[in-house]
Formats: sequence, C-alpha cells, structure tokens
Amino acid sequence: MAVRAGEMRERVTILTPTEKAGKKGCEWTETKTTWAKVEKTGKRSLFSTVGAGREEWRVTMRKQPLTLHQALRWRGHFLFLSDLTYPDRGHMEVSTALIEPVTGTVKELAGRFGAELSLMVGFLDGINDSLKTPNPIETMEEDTPVSLDYDPEKLYYNMVAAKAKWLYELPQ
Repeated sequence: MAVRAGEMRERVTILTPTEKAGKKGCEWTETKTTWAKVEKTGKRSLFSTVGAGREEWRVTMRKQPLTLHQALRWRGHFLFLSDLTYPDRGHMEVSTALIEPVTGTVKELAGRFGAELSLMVGFLDGINDSLKTPNPIETMEEDTPVSLDYDPEKLYYNMVAAKAKWLYELPQ
C-alpha cells in the first residue's frame, strides 16, 4: 500500500500520558503534531462495544515511535488507539476509536449494548469515577437518565490503577 504525501492532509497530535507533578493521576501531554490521512473504516472498535466510542477510524502517518498507551487528538476529538500496523517501511496505520459521549436511561443503554440490566448497572458503577459528572448510582432506577461522558485522562488512569491491562493493552 503506497501512501502519497499529498494524501496526508490532516494534522493529528500525539498525546502521551504523564504523571501529574505532586498529584494523583495522569494527564495527556502533547508530544508531537504530524500530518496524517484520517478515514472512517465503517467497522466498530473495541471501545464502541462499551459505549466509549462509535466507529473505528484509521490514521495513516509516517512511521514513528508510538504505543497503544498513547492517544491522538484530531479536529478536537480524542482518539483511543486500538491497533498499530505497518503496511510498508515508511508508514504506519493506527486503528482508533473516536470518543463521543453516550447518554440515555439505564434501560436504554442496556438495550443498546445488548447487556442485562444488572450488568449495565455494574458497568455504570465501575466507570463512575472516570465520568466528568458522576451518575447517581445509589438512587439509580432503570428509567434514570445517565451519561457515559467520561474524562479520557481519568479513564486511562483508572484502567491503569485497576491493573486491568486487557482494557488498555491489546495485542499488536
């Protein structure tokens, strides 16, 4: 697969998690901005199955040091990395999940993701510490409106802190 320089018209910023000085947690630090080709694949990403993203996007850029622990920012959107491939010597393809908030009632979200109501409640409880505005877990009913609008920094930190490598390390 040959990629011509003229096809890489989008600016993407590589983000790296760094420890906050003197504080608990991490923050995303802008490491580098580079030219890339960004396209929707039409596939669903790993993160979309849990409501963290919708569709998979492929970012093609010149080969450079990049790991699945990093993220990308493109046009103001946060992109979680899910796979890195190298189609030729000079380029890399990065499969990503475009992060968008998901809202609805507990029952609606359970139906949307094909989960039992009790499993959805457990998921909401588990992700609550990573949300921008926590959901009312203690008083939640099936018709309670909830949001999965999470802070990517908090979510990544909490996944690492939970030692849940299956959530942030995927085989390459």
